[in-house]
Amino acid sequence: KGIPLEHARQYAIIGCIEVTIAGMMDPRAVAYYCNLLKCLELALNDGVDMLTGAQAGPQTGPAESFTFADLQRAYHAQLEADLARAVQRLAEAEAGGARTFPMPMLSLLTDDCLARGLDMTAGGARYNATSVCAMGIPNVADALVAIRRLVFEEQAVTMGELLTALREDFAGHEDLRQQLLHGAPKYGNNAADVDGVADGLAEEFCDLLDQFPHPRGGRYHAHLFTFTQAIGGGAVCAASADGRHARENLANSLMPHPGRGRSGPAAALLSAAHIDQTRAAAGTSLICELHPTVLPRGGEAELLADLVTTYFQGGGMHLEFNIVGAEQLQAAQREPEKWSHLAVRVSGYSAYFTTLSREIQDHIVARSGN
Repeated sequence: KGIPLEHARQYAIIGCIEVTIAGMMDPRAVAYYCNLLKCLELALNDGVDMLTGAQAGPQTGPAESFTFADLQRAYHAQLEADLARAVQRLAEAEAGGARTFPMPMLSLLTDDCLARGLDMTAGGARYNATSVCAMGIPNVADALVAIRRLVFEEQAVTMGELLTALREDFAGHEDLRQQLLHGAPKYGNNAADVDGVADGLAEEFCDLLDQFPHPRGGRYHAHLFTFTQAIGGGAVCAASADGRHARENLANSLMPHPGRGRSGPAAALLSAAHIDQTRAAAGTSLICELHPTVLPRGGEAELLADLVTTYFQGGGMHLEFNIVGAEQLQAAQREPEKWSHLAVRVSGYSAYFTTLSREIQDHIVARSGN
């Protein structure tokens, strides 16, 4: 991102896992969550929201006549349009903030604001950035691989049949949903085919984000995570070609969608490490759920050390663990008074499980059953 190495190595973490350079940078962290699965939905439906019927993106053509390359182009167009709308709104918001909420004290403590005679909200800092988050990469990768194999390679289903099933949330089409779930490889199992697609999606997002001018003369930096937005992001999406039902949560950050990581935690970490996370300068996040029985008694530390080493040597940037079973979490839901001590990783933070909302609890339970 054009930041000299000696400054980049002075990075610090904002709140959860967002990256800044203390005393030199004005970062606007997680300013927008881009829903990649919604972009794919619009690409499959000529820009029309399958849930509301509204024209939510550009018209990219009827998918029934698409080749796979056409689908990729339509997805790219929907993603570009979504980001263009987002950065326009962000620029307007930042301009308004500079007028109404300057930060003179913070500007005094940030390099180059005095020299430039500019408040940091007006671009006075040495480095300026606004971060935009991509969510749904595992779902889109699974969906694209399933479409490529079942529709175009094996011709086991037509695009028209697939679209009908998606629009009807698989009602009366359970056989097709099972084909989508089990007839193609899934991200999170160290399968090069689908992991390569996930890496390409991340690269495409970061490259597109880099093309937009920044209101404070800086750059847009990418995040690759969902945090709790996996819930809200899924709630606005129709059924998808990865076999996911309408309004079901998205995959949590770069972990496989619940139920699809069938090759163990090491394989899931290797899939995430396959994605070139160095492009996401704002930071990535990965929470690996482990059942307590996975850890050998007396060798817990060694196994965790091996997983951590494997992930970071492969290119991972951030890793946390939740070591709890779904059955414990469900017991805590039934009898919260007996489990007030149970702490879990929610996203970039920990919380007592029984204090969380039911939808976040259910999200963590689903993740823990992966």
